[in-house]
This record gives sequence, structure tokens and C-alpha cells, in this order.
Amino acid sequence: MQPTPLFRSSPARSPITKLRPVNPAGWWESGLQIGFNVIVSVAAIGALVHILPERSPRNAALAQLEADVAEREGRVDRLRERFVYYFDPTQLQSIIREESQKIHPQQRPIVWVDAP
Repeated sequence: MQPTPLFRSSPARSPITKLRPVNPAGWWESGLQIGFNVIVSVAAIGALVHILPERSPRNAALAQLEADVAEREGRVDRLRERFVYYFDPTQLQSIIREESQKIHPQQRPIVWVDAP
């Protein structure tokens, strides 16, 4: 009994064929494609070299703007609280007392005098 080989070689397999020479039109086409790709690559690298130095000042300006926005948001929140306080009808009496010398008609003013 003979062992069966794992890979059988087919008898129809042809021997290694020689590479055919490429026609000159193929060389020109390949050369033009490579040349075009080189030109596009150089243009892309040039654009990156031009854009990258401008990036850090823009990031700094963006950080400054974000800090200003955060500051303004705090101010807007304080103003909104004051607005709600001053236009709240339930706070009307306390606001009148704070902003003027008027007192409620049922209250008497107390005046402190130093004893002699």
C-alpha cells in the first residue's frame, strides 16, 4: 500500500512561461500615471506645510473665545437671576423696601437715639 500524497500535481500544468515584453505605449501610460501621482502628492504635502503653522494660533484663539463664552455665560446667569427676582410678583413688597425708603403702612419706623 502506497501513501497518498497531500498535493497532487496535475499533468495539465504547463511549465513556467517567459514574461512577454511590454509595449512602449504601456511604459508611457505607467510613467504618466506615476508622474501624475507624484505631482498630486507634492501638492498635498505643500498644502499641509502651508496649513499646519496656521493651526496653533487658531487653536489659541479658539481657546480664548471659549474662555470668553464661559465668562459671558456666568454673567448671563447672574443677570437672569436678577431679572427673575425683580419681576417676581411675590417679591414685590421686599423689593420696594430694599429699593426705597417707603415702608408698609402697618409698620412703624424705629429710630435709635444715643442716650446722653
